[in-house]
Amino acid sequence: MRVLHQLSSKPILVKIGLLMSAIVILAIISMLSSVFIAQTTEGMATAINQSGSLRMQSYRIGLALADDSIPPYRRAESASALALEFESRLASPRLVNAIPGQSDNQVNTAYTRVQQLWQKAMQPPLRRHIELLREEAANTSETISRASYLAGVDAFVAQIDDLVGLLEATYPASTATWSNASTKRHGT
Repeated sequence: MRVLHQLSSKPILVKIGLLMSAIVILAIISMLSSVFIAQTTEGMATAINQSGSLRMQSYRIGLALADDSIPPYRRAESASALALEFESRLASPRLVNAIPGQSDNQVNTAYTRVQQLWQKAMQPPLRRHIELLREEAANTSETISRASYLAGVDAFVAQIDDLVGLLEATYPASTATWSNASTKRHGT
């Protein structure tokens, strides 16, 4: 009440100046929250794209292994390079930064599952097959290791799909949370 009384005794130009200052402050707050929301959504979109690229990379590795028209040593080099690229994408900050730190979080659990499946189920037969290709050992062991990787690819990609789906479900939720907070703050 006291502030209103003090304001009523001020000249009109001071009142207009204070009103304009309040509008400018609200505009700045609105712009900053918009920038923050844009950065958050861009980060989530990048994480979704990065996780989705893991699916494609898994199949590219399988294709490199299965293409018998290419000499074994070249298939070994191709599959090895693709596997390194897969590992790089899996550990990329673009993806890792979007994974919540809480171990009981669904996204974290799905990401950990993909990591463990890669390390324990997909990588060992892949490495064995690459070794055999480098030795140009076209034998039963090569066929078994290749078949083991190829047989596991679809189930592995299904786990990657789960991760992508959870990230996609998180994306609109995080956007809505910040949008709602911004709307409440500005009274619109």
